[in-house]
Amino acid sequence: MSSTTTSDDILGKKALDCDGDILGIVTKLHIDSSSKKILGVSIEQGFMKPDLFIGTDSVEFFGVDAVLLNQSPIDRLKGLEVFSESGKFFGKVVGFNEENNNLRGVTYRKFLAKPGYVENKNIKIIGKSIIVKD
Repeated sequence: MSSTTTSDDILGKKALDCDGDILGIVTKLHIDSSSKKILGVSIEQGFMKPDLFIGTDSVEFFGVDAVLLNQSPIDRLKGLEVFSESGKFFGKVVGFNEENNNLRGVTYRKFLAKPGYVENKNIKIIGKSIIVKD
């Protein structure tokens, strides 16, 4: 079994996040022209949605039928509801602060209220919603 992967092994494959959700189809490889290393892949999400760039540090492995990621893209946090551990609703995610797809914090807003911000260190769970430590 060869440890070599070609573009044919990657392009056209489904990309799945760490939860098993299909993000789209891998359409491009991004290669640094000076170092000749793959920087990441572009994922086409579908009609009227922007392509996602996923860096190689977020790729768990290139599988036979799919590219599996070790995390979900941060931009998928937008719209998630934010709750405290005790169940208090703070609002929905309207933005985030990140560096290289590493979350630093999220901005949330409740209807007609001022936006709030929670740092990553105060987030307990990120799933179908975000749970903030009390």
